[in-house]
Amino acid sequence: MNRRNFVKATVLGAAAATVTGMPAFPAHADEQLPPLTKKREIPTGTIAGITFSRMMLGGNLLTHFTHSRDLRYVYNLAARYNTPEKIYQTMRIAEEYGINTVVIHTAKGVLDGLKEYKKRG
Repeated sequence: MNRRNFVKATVLGAAAATVTGMPAFPAHADEQLPPLTKKREIPTGTIAGITFSRMMLGGNLLTHFTHSRDLRYVYNLAARYNTPEKIYQTMRIAEEYGINTVVIHTAKGVLDGLKEYKKRG
């Protein structure tokens, strides 16, 4: 694939995501998230009475820990792309497909973000 085809595919993919109805997320922190629409159930397991989805959402990009070694710009790039709204959108899509578990590093502010997500719906 050359650069021209890559750009075409990227633009078409973004347009398709827009047309197919990616959920619109609120622009302000005090607004509720859109209603959850279950699209699929996936297998679960139980540990100590808690039900976990067998597929888990990885938290590296949600916390901006990208394992980028000495490429310092990658952390900033991930932080700018993964805004709180984008993180909430990613978690909502995972929930819609039956994923109820996230493996995440509990760095400063991460638990606050999860509490805010839960508070907003």
